[in-house]
Amino acid sequence: PYIPLLSLEKQNALVEFVNKGGCLIVLGATGIKDQYNLANKNIPLLEAVQLSNYPQKKESKYIGSGKILFIPLQIPDNKFLTKYEQKEGTTFGSSMVDVFADVPEAYTRDNINPELRAKLELIAEESVKLLGSKITKIEGNNKFVEFSVMQKNDEHLLIHFVNYHVTVDGDITPATDIKTQIAIPKGLSIKNITYSGELGDMQKLEYENKKQDGVNLAIFTFPKLTIYGLAKIELEED
Repeated sequence: PYIPLLSLEKQNALVEFVNKGGCLIVLGATGIKDQYNLANKNIPLLEAVQLSNYPQKKESKYIGSGKILFIPLQIPDNKFLTKYEQKEGTTFGSSMVDVFADVPEAYTRDNINPELRAKLELIAEESVKLLGSKITKIEGNNKFVEFSVMQKNDEHLLIHFVNYHVTVDGDITPATDIKTQIAIPKGLSIKNITYSGELGDMQKLEYENKKQDGVNLAIFTFPKLTIYGLAKIELEED
């Protein structure tokens, strides 16, 4: 993400991650200030690739075994804010819209500022290019669904799903047939998958194993997601 405030310690950790083979996207003037909102006299993210300023156009740099992609971001006067009609009972009042860009109207009703949308789509496209087969993603048009993968240990992956297709009044439109690709950690393969999209009993889920560019991929479709869902992937040695 775009993080203007980023400590030298964290920047150096990111540089080390890239040196060891990681891929990093730096959006805008990330790291221009430290964690206390004071200007950084030196910026490790730039120094690592012999840059004195953030590039004004998309630019890739290699260090060690990894790669950094710089994507410029100019913050407009509107700060990507999205206005919406305030309704009684919401947690965001009209005054909050002038402060935060992440009001429900923008992010849960698919009305993201067009300028910001273009940047987000570019980041998504570049992420796929950088990671190739090593990417976990949702296929298709389930644009209101997000998920995160947590590796508990070498025996389990946990996948947490959220469906944001919910109106301010509380009307829910469930997501269905969520086709997902999960990159399995190196040296491991899938033993079993169980899932619930309605906070009920976990049910066994069918899946397809695929190997691409040396990466084990699991392809499966989650049948239904109301608001919250959880999948548990049991792993075993490959």
